Amino acid sequence: TELPLARPLETPDGIALDGEGQLVVLEGAIKSGDGKISLIDPSQPSSTIAVRTLAQGLTSPANLTVHESTVYVTEARLRHRLVPGLENQVPSDFFIRQYELE
Repeated sequence: TELPLARPLETPDGIALDGEGQLVVLEGAIKSGDGKISLIDPSQPSSTIAVRTLAQGLTSPANLTVHESTVYVTEARLRHRLVPGLENQVPSDFFIRQYELE
């Protein structure tokens, strides 16, 4: 079933369910570079479902795991491979970050 979201997702990648039935979605944001972890509650009684931002400012978030109330995200930092003109901005590391669900 297609969900009518309040805003489009920018390059969605990883997806998981939290303990409350919300969808936890990574937005890779290849074009803008402002990667996000977004929360979507598909049970909302609305014609347009809100997209709530849990975290933003991530560079190429690519994988996620939800364990209890914690979200673990791999920040792959591979945008330089996907956007012309950024080829020389090769990162020296990547990150695994953790966020608490609110």
